[in-house]
This record gives sequence, C-alpha cells and structure tokens, in this order.
Amino acid sequence: MSGGIGSVSIVDGPGLVVPLVLTVLLLALLIAPAPGVLRPRRTQVLLLLAAAVAGAAAGALVTWLVVDVADVFGLSLTWVIRGAVLLGSAALAVAAVNLFRTRWWRKVAALGAAVLTLVSFWLLTNLDFGQYPELSDALGTSYTGEARLPPSPADAVPLDSWTAPAGLPATGSVGRVSIPAARSGFPAREAYVYLPPAAYAESPPQLPVVIALSGQPGSRPTSSGRHGSTRCSTGSPRSMRAWRRSWSCPISWGIPARTPCAWTARSGTPPAT
Repeated sequence: MSGGIGSVSIVDGPGLVVPLVLTVLLLALLIAPAPGVLRPRRTQVLLLLAAAVAGAAAGALVTWLVVDVADVFGLSLTWVIRGAVLLGSAALAVAAVNLFRTRWWRKVAALGAAVLTLVSFWLLTNLDFGQYPELSDALGTSYTGEARLPPSPADAVPLDSWTAPAGLPATGSVGRVSIPAARSGFPAREAYVYLPPAAYAESPPQLPVVIALSGQPGSRPTSSGRHGSTRCSTGSPRSMRAWRRSWSCPISWGIPARTPCAWTARSGTPPAT
C-alpha cells in the first residue's frame, strides 16, 4: 500500500483538508437549531450551548489529570493538541445532543460528525508531532519487505576515490531487518535499513553509516523551527518530502524505529551515492 492511496499525504493537501472541512460542515449543520429537531428551538440552542461548554470542560479536565497530574505519556502536550482536545470534546458533546429528539437523518449526521471529529483530532495530533507523513506510514505498510543486504567486501575503496560504474540503479532500497540484542536482551522492534544504489555495485565503496533512534512519538526540530533543522531529528511534514526527493527513496521521517538522521549540518543533503 506504499503506492496509490497509501501515498496520500495526511499532513497537507486533500488528505488533511477534506476530513477537516467535512467535520466543520457537519458540525455547522448540527449547531443549527433546525431543521430536523423535534424539541423547541430555544431548548435546542440552550442544550447545544451547555453541551459544548461541558464537553470542553471535561476534555480540559481529563487532559490535565492524565497528562499533567498522572504524566501517563511521559511528555507534555503542546497547546495545539490541547486546543484540539477542547474543540473535539465540545464537538462530540454537540453531536451527542443531536442523537435525541431529532429526525433520523440528523442522527446519521451526528454519528458521522462524531467519527470525523475523532479522525480530525488524530490528523491534527499527527500534524503537530509530524509522525506519519503518508497514509501508508500510519497503517504500517510503507516498507514490508526484508532488506536485501549485499556482502561487504574487505577491499572496498574510500567513497571519495570511487567512481560509479555504468548501469547503477537509479534508486536505493529500504527494507526491514532484525537486529539481535545478544547483550541487552531488549525486545526491540525491527529496524529499517536504507541502502543507496552504490551498495549494490559489483565493487561498492566504503559507505557512511547513520544509526538513528527515534523518540516516541517522535521529536521536532530544535534549531530552526518546525519546518527544518540542522540537527538529527524527525524533521517536519515539509522537510520530509524534500528529503525524500533528494534521497530518491521513500524514507519516512518521524516514524518509530525508522527515523533517518541528517547527514550533514552544512550541506543539508546526503552524499550522491
């Protein structure tokens, strides 16, 4: 599913905008006191207002207890996510009000709005963390094949003195590999290995190695804002696609256990291998 619908971006474009717009449109319909409401208009308006306030307050309370008091996740949520919690909780409460004393089509709209609200909340959370850039990344179907690891020659020449032979593949490859934890015994997830085209040459050169360990649910740039960094980090939705093009390989940034690291802080691009 790494191609086709799996390649749809969920950090910008239709994959992000369409669910958000549909959510807003359905909620706008549900906020309207008519048509399809079987109770007095004034009562409906008061119920909607009370439900929205109560829902937002409940969302804020739960967030404070779970995140700030109990510290369940071991991290502090940004104000973007906290705001999304408030709006999402209020939206769910509004949808709940429309499930009672309303006509069937309004009930269907309320259920649809509730589902889209949850989807939109997840999309905004993912956008804030920059964890899954595409749908296939979120579904875990980006890279399903085993890594093809060629033998490492003992007499490999340095990269600077190596000349690429004719017929070298245009792109590298990404695959899964299990790394045994013989000493630590830590039950780690499978690692993802990117090999450039030069690794598959008949006489490959000495290639640089980057070992990157991601955070959970990822980390954001620390030196130049949300949309770029000169440090080893998960990057951002915008920088993910730029690096994908420069690598000619669908590397996914910000995904646990497979987060690439910047090659150099000066050039900003990996070696042309």
